Order: sequence, then C-alpha cells, then structure tokens
Amino acid sequence: MKNIQKSKVLKVLLLAICCFMASSVNAEEVASSLRMTHYTFNSTPMSYPADFHVKKTTGGKYAYCTYYAKKTPVKSITYGKGSLIKDNGMNYILKESYNAKSDSSFFIYQTALWIYMVDKGTMPQPYYDLTVFKSRVNSGSSATAKKIRTLVSNAKKASSNDTTKPTLSYAANGIKFTLDEASGYYVSTPVVVKSSTGKFNVSFVSAPNGTTYTVNGNNVYVKVPKSSVNASSVSVRMKLSTSKDVYRSYYYTPSDSSYQKMAITYKENLVTSTEVTLGLKGSSSIEIAKVDSKGNALKNAKLEVLNSSDAVIDSWTTDGTNHKVSNLTAGTYTLRETAAPNGYFISSEKVTFTVLADGSVKDSSGNVVTLIKFKNEKTSVTISKQDIANSSELPGASLVIKNSDGKEVVKWTSSSKPYVIKGLAAGNYTLTETIAPDGYTKSSESITFKLGEDGKVYDASGKVIDKVIMYNKKTETPGGASISKKDATTGSELPGATLVVKNYDGKVIDTWVSTDKPHLIENLKAGIYTLTETIAPNGYILSTETVTFTIKDDGSVTPVVMYNSPNNKDTPETPSGGGSEVPVESTGSYKTITSTVFGSLIIFVGGVILLKSFKRKED
Repeated sequence: MKNIQKSKVLKVLLLAICCFMASSVNAEEVASSLRMTHYTFNSTPMSYPADFHVKKTTGGKYAYCTYYAKKTPVKSITYGKGSLIKDNGMNYILKESYNAKSDSSFFIYQTALWIYMVDKGTMPQPYYDLTVFKSRVNSGSSATAKKIRTLVSNAKKASSNDTTKPTLSYAANGIKFTLDEASGYYVSTPVVVKSSTGKFNVSFVSAPNGTTYTVNGNNVYVKVPKSSVNASSVSVRMKLSTSKDVYRSYYYTPSDSSYQKMAITYKENLVTSTEVTLGLKGSSSIEIAKVDSKGNALKNAKLEVLNSSDAVIDSWTTDGTNHKVSNLTAGTYTLRETAAPNGYFISSEKVTFTVLADGSVKDSSGNVVTLIKFKNEKTSVTISKQDIANSSELPGASLVIKNSDGKEVVKWTSSSKPYVIKGLAAGNYTLTETIAPDGYTKSSESITFKLGEDGKVYDASGKVIDKVIMYNKKTETPGGASISKKDATTGSELPGATLVVKNYDGKVIDTWVSTDKPHLIENLKAGIYTLTETIAPNGYILSTETVTFTIKDDGSVTPVVMYNSPNNKDTPETPSGGGSEVPVESTGSYKTITSTVFGSLIIFVGGVILLKSFKRKED
C-alpha cells in the first residue's frame, strides 16, 4: 500500500532542475622558450638531393622548419614562442604530424610542409634541391611520394583548425518518474542530451543507494530503486561531460635570425561538463507570451530559458499562444530569443526573472508576475532614390522590390523622402526601377541587398549599409548651335566660306558654305564639337583656327563665331594694250624664293667679271 502511495506522489510531482556548468582543459604544457638540436638523417625513405636534418627539441619533441635553407637549430640558440599558426593547410599537416614516432615519418611531414608552403607562396622560392625533390614527389609512385602528395593536396583544401571547446546541453523539462513494479525501480522520462562531439559520459555526484541509468542514443533514463525512495522526496545529482582533443601549432623564433624559424604542435584535451539535480518536489511555473509592439501575439519566434548556470532548461517555437515553463525551482532564470519571426528584428533583450522559495515569480523590477510579455520590433529597410549629380532625393520614380524567388514584395512611387519598408523577412532582395522620374533616364541597374537574421542590411559585397541607394541621370536634351562666319574687321556676316563641324570622335556632323546669315544646326546631342574652315571666302585669308564648343545636358550652348581677315596685298597689274591677265606665282612659294636667290647670285657674279674686265682695259 505504501509503495502505491509513493508511486502516486512521484507521478504528480514535477522535476525541479538546477545545473552547474564547468569546463576543464587538460593541456600539454606549451613552452615559452626552448632549445633545439638536429642530426643528419642518412636513411630517408626517398632520395633527397641534399643533406636532410631531423630537428628535435632538447626534450625529444619533433620540430618542423618553416624557412628553408637557413641554419639548422643548435643547442646554443634559444627559441622563443611566437604567434599561433593560423594557416589552415599548415595546421592540417602539423596536426597530422603530432603522433609521428619515427624519423621517416618526420621526413614525410617536413617535406610535405615545405612543398605546401612554397605552393601557397608563404615561404621564399625554394633552392635547387627542394625544387628537384618536389619534381620527384610529383612523378614518384612510391608509398612515400604518394603520402607526401596526399598531405599537400589535403592541406590545400583544409578547413580552419577547430580549437573551440565542445558544447553540451540537455533538455529535462517536465521529467516524471514512474514505478516499474517488475524491476522495482522508479524510471524517469528521458533527459535529452546534445553534445557537439556526438558522445558524452554520465556519472552520479550524489544519488540514493542503487541509483543507475541507461543511455539510448541521446536519451538518459535515471533509475532509482523503490527501496531508496521515502515518502517525501528524491534527489539525484547527475554529471554529464564530453571532451575532445584539439591541436595548436606555434611559431618558435630563434634568437639569431640566421637560423631557421620552427613550428611545434601541442595537443590539448578540452572537457565540458554540466551537473543536473533532479528533485522530486514542489515547483513553480511561468507563462511566456511573444508579442509585437502593439501586443499582438507572434508566431515562429524561437525562445529558450536558461538557469543561473546558463544551461538551457526549456526551448520552443511560438505558435501564437502563451507557453508555460514548468518545474522551476528557486533561482534566477533568463529568457532570450534565438530566432525572430519573419519581418522582425531578433531581440537583443534578455529578460530575467526569479523564482522565490515560496514558489512566487518576480520580474527584474521586483514585481510578482504570472505572465511575461517578450516584444519584437519589425525590421526596417530604407530605400533612397537620388539624383546622381547632387545626391538629392528624386520623387516620381516607380520602384519594385522582389525576393530571391522573383516574387514581387512591394512597389511604390518615390517622393522627396527615402522610403522605409517595415516588416521585411530576412532574405535576399532585388530593387529595380520601372518608370523614371520626369526629366531623367530610367536606371538599367538592378540592386541586390540582403536583410540578415540580425535585422541588418547588407550590400552585394556583404558590407553593412544604412540604406539602399539607386541613382538616376538627367535625360540628355538635344540642342541647337547657331554658327556665324564673320569679317574680323567689320564684324559682319561673311558669305562664301566652306565650314565643317565634327563631334568629339572626329565624325563629320555638318558641312556648308556660309551666307549672310548665321548657320543653324539642330538636334545636337550633349557633347563637345569642333568647327573648322576648309575654303576661305574670296579676298580673305583661310582661318587656321579650330573653334571648340559644347552642347550642355540641358541643350544650351554659347554662340559659336569664327572670324576671317581680309587679304590686303596688291593684286597683279594688267599688261598695256589690254589682253587677258598674266598668272603670277605666289611670292610665298618655294619655287619663287629659289628663283630669286639664284638670279641674284648670277647678277652678282656677272658684275664682278665686268668690273675686272673694265680695270684691265684701263691699265
């Protein structure tokens, strides 16, 4: 009869949980300074084109050279611990080398490290002997060559070196004990354990005599003997733990820079544990409501409650109704959000509450509560439509945003202020323009951006931005140019000149002969143009000037004028007796100048001869 009463009591009592998190590290001691030595290895597993040296610390630990062809370590040189090696490939090879037990294994890992560093470009170009050896490895079919090639290949693909502590959590909310009469044990519903290593250990810190457990996958079932349970309470203190080995490699720098820089790897065993106390006694509960800023219930938020040791004791996804957290023993708890509903910022707030010894619950202000409301604010994305020339806001543009599936999410017409979108779900989006503002050319650009789970907005490169900006250029207005050909003396319009206008690329836009009125060229695009003269009017000197003018974006242009000066030199006389004009060569021509000089020389020579002849006669 007493056993039946005990069973009923245990079935109706809820679990009270408190836990203590602890992590320990069993680490190999990392030396802050050490000395090394070397010796020649004459029986290398592959032929090496130079002396090959095995490097060890004076304590017998293998050390690996990271700078080829410098002096090898000697006992007289002190090596100081430098920075942690962060290169993924180097860490991979050094981690693999940790359990090397022979000089032959050292040879394989050392040469693989050199080849990887040369290929990666983190070590200076190799000397001839290493180049020759690399060629032998790449073409070799021996087991050693294959091993080296595999190490180098895997190093180039290696992910980052994981040196984080293992994680361990459990869910034990709502656990009950049920009496199994056949076995004589009270058996718990499962404590669900999650370990990042995929394994964990269970032990009891304190428990009634004969208490044991069974493990099925991630589930731990606690079994308390019926004979050890009294009528009032049962307390079981259980320890969960997990561990993993991590490897850290450090550079060791010599006191003399002419010696090689070395690398040494250390192994650490990281242990994470948590203690869970299962108490079959009275407990408290609290209801949690997830709401928006107006108090409306929200679905699909992920929440969790942690105890004072930061162990998760309950986690759930909201469904629009209040969630009840039960089996709370005296202590302080924290409510936090791990994922927000679509369209809402994830809350950075952590709500604390305290369960008192009398079972009442108080919020952080000391008020007794039975319900805690946890709020979310909607996400916010700002879109700015701007003039590219002055960054001012442009009203009148029709814009649309689509999600990664190409589905339209929102569309609007821009105004003089940026547009703010509230409640956009996390994901990737594209902003495009369908109609440009009056006077502007429609943007052909499609701007992609991302709204992160953290509520921040990222551009296509992954940079956090305050707002998404799309620019527009003003539409180019065709302009007209009025071109005058004028007399430089009188300023009057000058007919008879042949003129040419070309664009910036040298293409002829228009050719004409001037009249007594300015010449108008219409529908010129914005840009730079040139005006030149190819034939001058009769009686005027050909202009060698190139007149440059610009059609502005709004179509305007300053007046364009080219001047000609009259030719004031006398014209040739007509021979007496009438008749037609006699053509005269231009006095500026090459032939005329040459003839003049030559003729003058003949006259001068002839005069000298005549003068001498005249003197002889007088004598």
